[in-house]
Amino acid sequence: MKTTCPFAAMADEINSICAKTFQKIQPDGSYRRTFHAPLIANLEGELEIFSAVPTPYRLGLFLEPKTYKVTARFSSSLFANENYPDARGMALTIHAVSGPVCEEAPEGEHTIVTINQPTFIARDAEDMLAFMRKMDGVKELTPFNVAPPTYTFPSLNPLKARWGFVQAMLCTLGQAFRRRDITQYQYNSLSPYRLGTSAMKYQFRPASTPMGKGRTLRERLHSHLLQTDLVFDFFIQPKTLATDLVDDLFQVWQSPTHLVGRLTFPVQDILATALFTEGERLSYNPWHCLQAHEPLGSINALRRVVYKNSALRRLT
Repeated sequence: MKTTCPFAAMADEINSICAKTFQKIQPDGSYRRTFHAPLIANLEGELEIFSAVPTPYRLGLFLEPKTYKVTARFSSSLFANENYPDARGMALTIHAVSGPVCEEAPEGEHTIVTINQPTFIARDAEDMLAFMRKMDGVKELTPFNVAPPTYTFPSLNPLKARWGFVQAMLCTLGQAFRRRDITQYQYNSLSPYRLGTSAMKYQFRPASTPMGKGRTLRERLHSHLLQTDLVFDFFIQPKTLATDLVDDLFQVWQSPTHLVGRLTFPVQDILATALFTEGERLSYNPWHCLQAHEPLGSINALRRVVYKNSALRRLT
């Protein structure tokens, strides 16, 4: 029996807006990704799960110490022009995992989707729908129209302002004025995932000395990986505080984090590998995962529908 999305009507409306505004048909007849279309690089690597995972969290992916093959995609959120303030994403598919997967997910795969910011542009599904309605019909995305004033301030009452959206935009702007090097960002899942009877978030923290040179993010990553491995420490943040909310992506959780593994991308020529082009046919859906780490919250409920339909348009 298939699961019905409790936010089906919202998801259908957002899906329609995405098709018109964010995933327009290209001149060659193809469709781009709805979000994070601008490619930086597709990589191959390994994810090692450590033996020292705290006992209560030895579930699913963390059940035993093991090393998995990983396919990863680094991207920009909206703009191919790197001079525009933008979030950067790292999406991972972990291969040959063991255990039951979520409905319609490929067997043996676990996907983690992250960006280099601690909070999202919407608190929950209602906020996401409100944002998408403001973007409906935009002909071309620019840094000036992705922050609709009437979404940020829906009324003259400052108590109703979406200050979390302002915080997310300021974070994006701040990243643009720092050295732009995707090897040095911390990547966060933003949304929560199941961990036993509670929830968790994922974090990947940089553990490499920056070695890359070049003008663009891709050039610096390419230069780095021709010289040395790219390494991130892998953390989980189990929800242990009642004040950390599952369905509020404006909030930065305060629960302690735990080091559970290490993500390593070995030396490779990212421009020569077949994955550079073939990887663009891969789909990174957070619902392609182990049941033990099922996505939680209303934003993830929307993703289940929107990501699936985006991939169907793009890959069929």
